[in-house]
Amino acid sequence: MDYQVRMETAFDNYFRVSSILTDDLKELVKRDMTHDSAKRNFIRAACSLIEGYGHCFREILAIGLDMVSDLTKNQIKVIRNESGSSLSDRAKCTLTAMHKMFELEGVPDFGNNSWEDAKFALKKRDAIAHPKNEFDLSISEEDWIKIWEGLEWLLKQYMKVIEKLHNKY
Repeated sequence: MDYQVRMETAFDNYFRVSSILTDDLKELVKRDMTHDSAKRNFIRAACSLIEGYGHCFREILAIGLDMVSDLTKNQIKVIRNESGSSLSDRAKCTLTAMHKMFELEGVPDFGNNSWEDAKFALKKRDAIAHPKNEFDLSISEEDWIKIWEGLEWLLKQYMKVIEKLHNKY
């Protein structure tokens, strides 16, 4: 299969996965988000969307990997093998690599409070997915604000990549 067909197939997969997971998240947001169970479900759905975006982007990156020379060893490792890295590491490497591969302006600022909130949210997702105690499943109001803002920021970074690609190409 030639490069163009492989790339189109990968982008088609991204749009299909994104559509389904985005619909799931939209349905959850319509509900009462004051209960911990709704918040946990939102976190699960948002992180599934982030993982879906990331996986699809890494499929795209893998196709063009030999065309980009300035990726770091860690970025290449994450693109070739999703396991062995945390979701936050995969997100950072994937978003940065997409900007490099497609020569996109405005690489996300991973040194800001929004990124710290996003990493906090992703850790909370891990605790919810693999609870060891009641604390892992509880969400304080202060934590919820950080989680919401962090996930919102991270999701926007993925969506901005597609927007930038659309505008550029």
